[in-house]
Amino acid sequence: MHHIFPDHALLRRECDILLAVIGWPERLEDFRRWMADAHPEADIETTCFDYLPFGPLAEIVFDNYDVILRIRFPTEAEARRFEELWPTRGLAAGPYAASWPDRGPTPVTWKPLRPELLRRIAEMGERRKKAAGGSDPA
Repeated sequence: MHHIFPDHALLRRECDILLAVIGWPERLEDFRRWMADAHPEADIETTCFDYLPFGPLAEIVFDNYDVILRIRFPTEAEARRFEELWPTRGLAAGPYAASWPDRGPTPVTWKPLRPELLRRIAEMGERRKKAAGGSDPA
């Protein structure tokens, strides 16, 4: 489980971990199952009002993430350990490792906003070639 949520914001407040994510239902369910196995002592709830503790990033969290999970641990030490190990890697992922495969960095793909723009650019290039080379021998 190299990346549970590829895009996230994490904040620890005493015994609570606030984890802001984009809410993919299947990943949220997998995450809850993994937490039940890996950290049965933790209590997980979904909240939408805890973006303010993110401080200067609060607006970004509010605008870009649609789920904030509050993970409450019995002690602050357990919350610190969870924070240090995030994202959970290797053997700690247990049987859920396949749920979050690490596909490496996302390749950059460029897509034109208007496909007809590429067609027009290609046509202009052909017209320039014809104009520069004179007429085509047919």
